[in-house]
Amino acid sequence: MSSQDRHTSALNNAQHPTDWPDFRLGITGTIAGGKSTVCNLLKGKGLPIIDTDRLARDVVSPGANILQKLVDILGPEILLANGAADRKIILEKILARPEDRKQVEDILHPAIFTRMSDWLCEQKSLGNEIVAVEVPLLFEKGWNRFFNLALAVLTPVSTALQRLQKKRGLAQETAEQLLKLQMGNEQKAQLADYVIWNDGTEKELKEKVDVFWRWLRQKTTGGQADSFEL
Repeated sequence: MSSQDRHTSALNNAQHPTDWPDFRLGITGTIAGGKSTVCNLLKGKGLPIIDTDRLARDVVSPGANILQKLVDILGPEILLANGAADRKIILEKILARPEDRKQVEDILHPAIFTRMSDWLCEQKSLGNEIVAVEVPLLFEKGWNRFFNLALAVLTPVSTALQRLQKKRGLAQETAEQLLKLQMGNEQKAQLADYVIWNDGTEKELKEKVDVFWRWLRQKTTGGQADSFEL
């Protein structure tokens, strides 16, 4: 079995391995909506968190077999001079051709899942039974089935568009296309167990994270708490 086949099989057949921590929080939300800020605040409280976007960068590191597969699909122009993947060019290409996006996802997602599973196993071995994973397409790809609870960090679409253009240097059309690939805020809010609206100041966001942390601790220590939205 090839490495890619192994990754795909692992994702397709995955349930809830016993060598994962008992409690796993999935964190998702609006793109450019403040997920990373929330994750950093939660890390500061001692919650182990991994970002699948970081894992995606790892699996396409220079010289990686998976990166060569992407070159075969998208062309050599997706490579920077140093051999690293040009993520902006890759994004533009897969937005322009849905069939290419499907091929790229079929290659990347199983490999990312394997890396995520390895990290979860490592956390279990370290004695960490409460962990979190940031997954941008948590609901869209059905990965919420791997987690006990889901947190959605949401921000108004207009704000997300501005951030994508200003901070990531994306053209307005590209930013709009990227947002269309994801579920709308309302649908994510309905699916999530807890919602944090990042539509105020940094101080207000920190306060909302503090409230969420107390809620999460109650859930993970056997207390009863309903779904919540801030």
